[in-house]
Amino acid sequence: MSSTLQELAPERAAARAAIESLQLIPVLFELGARPHPPQALYRAYLEQSQLFVGLYWQSYGWTAPGESVSGIEDEYRMSSGLPRLLYVKEPAAEREQRLSDLLGRIESQGMVSYRRFEAVEELRGLLTQDLAILLTERFELAVAPAAVAPSAQALPSPRTSFVGRTSELGRIDELLGAGTRLLTLTGPGGIGKTRLAVEAAQRLRNQFGDGVAFVPLDGVDDAELVPSAVHQALGVRDLTGDTVAALEEYLRGKELLLVLDNFEHVVSAAPVVARLLEVASGLTVLVTSRELLRLSGERELAVPPISAEDEAVALFTERAAAARHAFELSDEDVALVAEICRRLDGVPLAIELAAPRMRLLTPAQLLERLSKRLVLEGPRDAPARQRTLEAAIAWSYELLTAGERRVFERLAVFHGSFTLEAAEAVAGAGTDLVDSLASLLDKSIVYRLPELGETRFAMLRMIREYALERLADAGDADETLERLAGYYLQLAQQAGEGLRSAAQRQWKRTLDLEADNIRAVLGWAVERQRIRELGALMNGIMLWFMLQSNLDEGRTWLGHGLAAGSTVDAVVRGQLLANDVALAVLEGELEEAAVALPEAQALLAGSGEARTLAELTLMLSFPAAAIEGEKRAYAQARESLAGFEALDDLWGMSISLSVMCRLRTIFDDYVDEGDLFERALAAAERVGDDLGIGLQLVNMANRSLATGEYEAARNFVGRSLEQMRTGRIVYSNEEALEILAKLERVEGRDEHAVELLAAADRFRHERHIPLLRPAHERRERLLDELRSNLGDDVFEAACRRGRKLDDATLQETAFQLAGVGLVSLE
Repeated sequence: MSSTLQELAPERAAARAAIESLQLIPVLFELGARPHPPQALYRAYLEQSQLFVGLYWQSYGWTAPGESVSGIEDEYRMSSGLPRLLYVKEPAAEREQRLSDLLGRIESQGMVSYRRFEAVEELRGLLTQDLAILLTERFELAVAPAAVAPSAQALPSPRTSFVGRTSELGRIDELLGAGTRLLTLTGPGGIGKTRLAVEAAQRLRNQFGDGVAFVPLDGVDDAELVPSAVHQALGVRDLTGDTVAALEEYLRGKELLLVLDNFEHVVSAAPVVARLLEVASGLTVLVTSRELLRLSGERELAVPPISAEDEAVALFTERAAAARHAFELSDEDVALVAEICRRLDGVPLAIELAAPRMRLLTPAQLLERLSKRLVLEGPRDAPARQRTLEAAIAWSYELLTAGERRVFERLAVFHGSFTLEAAEAVAGAGTDLVDSLASLLDKSIVYRLPELGETRFAMLRMIREYALERLADAGDADETLERLAGYYLQLAQQAGEGLRSAAQRQWKRTLDLEADNIRAVLGWAVERQRIRELGALMNGIMLWFMLQSNLDEGRTWLGHGLAAGSTVDAVVRGQLLANDVALAVLEGELEEAAVALPEAQALLAGSGEARTLAELTLMLSFPAAAIEGEKRAYAQARESLAGFEALDDLWGMSISLSVMCRLRTIFDDYVDEGDLFERALAAAERVGDDLGIGLQLVNMANRSLATGEYEAARNFVGRSLEQMRTGRIVYSNEEALEILAKLERVEGRDEHAVELLAAADRFRHERHIPLLRPAHERRERLLDELRSNLGDDVFEAACRRGRKLDDATLQETAFQLAGVGLVSLE
């Protein structure tokens, strides 16, 4: 704060009070004995300040000997770069000319605006308001986000500003700051748990070295799928088939705030949270739930309704203004709105549902309707807040037309977000979808998610649950779910082809966005024993599970279908078994896959499923390599290639060629390979298969390494890493680490080579990735050479260091060794 000391003492006191009311610290020069000259003192103050507030009236202030300007002008000049709030008291009949000149220059430059005031209380109100706006619009946006893993789920971007909850935010800070590692925000639906958790996490993110990850669980209906949801949100690379173990390994050593949102319907997954907290000492978990997890060390923060009248009125006013831009509260209306908020028990969702009605009603009319319709409705045995929230939703429902109600009810079968095209398919004939959806948007029943890069829609969970009840009451649930399944069956079929084409990235992103809906339809198929539909869905999205490195979940769904036994159509069972074989091979369960393959082939023989049979033949090459040897493995791969060529299936030909290259690297056999490796890469690039390109580049790096072309090998590894990153493919990188280790060995950096080999070995052990005998023997010989060169003690120490390297460090190391820049894709 800058002002002269000869005047404005009451104003300085009022300004100090305004600043302190917002929990900010006012810094101002005051007279008194100090061992520093005044100029040095106020310059030191400025260097430590983040805001500049100037209070001016009539006096220009004292100009020190040898200075050309007074202290207040010097302070103003030195505040350049800070946000500046200037307040000029009027009238000023005796204003000194130099102050008039200064204010004139400020005004003519147009760089800083200032406000005029007359009374002390007017100044206090202006400053409080301006500081609040400035903090919202400048400082919160200016906070640099903490470093989060590139694939981690970011905090959702709130669609509206955060209002109130000062004490709750302070309590969260206090609990987590005191060492609480599991904090659960509890309360009824609509009370604002998620919004509070997101705001708290946003403010705390810089206090966690590995940032914040957000896991929305409202689209996960099965507690067994919670690890997969956390796995996907964190971007964990896992090929083990044990998702929880992969999460434990990923989180060990990290300092991370994990937000698990809407946990109440999957509370039986609480032991998973306990395991993660036990193994990851740097992990802190913030949960929102209607009930506690009942775990040791858990602390509860019950989220109450908004109790402060001014906060509730501010929330109502802001939401009403968003619906009707000209909305303003008169003095008479303030009391009415305060009573409306009290009638709604301060429940944020109820307030947010009621406020948009200001487009149609006055506050008095709304209060009258609330009194008649909302307060007394709802289950008698439910808590009062739940009754009023239910009533608020019910009242919004009653305001809809019959056609809008029908659309509202049917859209409730979506889990997570949905597109307009999906909504049209599920709403069915006889509905005016576009107009009805627009009305639902206007009434805040459905909301839009523009930040996803395309127009998608969603409902709040509480509203969706209400709509599902109405859908069941209308007897329309089964037919609507059939339409939902039909739409996603068609989408899965399109995805099956799209993932095998140049549109792979686009289709992967589509399935990422539709994951909750796809899981809902898979669950529907399992519950109703619609195994044919389950098989068709899995045929379409199998490659998506591979691209996500989410093999465990894929095999879980396939297992549900296979559990139906021989009652299932032979071709459907054959397809389910073939897909399970493919995932088993990728998980390293080669003997299990070899046993299941003949049954799958027999079931599909003569079915016309030529592509599935060709894929099965290709998968058989890996068990053949492990059990029967090189010649048999080559024969299987060549037979698969012939099958795909007969079908003119470019993707199939590409992966067959890539597998043939992979077999050559396994057996270290490049005799008479001709242009096989170049053909395989060209085929993958022609298809646009990110995963195929990345894996083939690794094959080419192995060949270059074997033939002594070391720089070419390094270049191929770099290209592979870049391909996986730009395609956002989650896949193991142990092969790249091993190649880079061998290159380090060539350049004489034996200890670093051992570290990388140990890290690669840890990956293989954790994810059960098989290393076939020829490759294993070569690796053992290399390790023996390194041990001999370094000696046992140095060798073992390097191994220990390598096994302890976390994923982020390994990724950074691999990128640096391969010469790839660490540029963010965001």
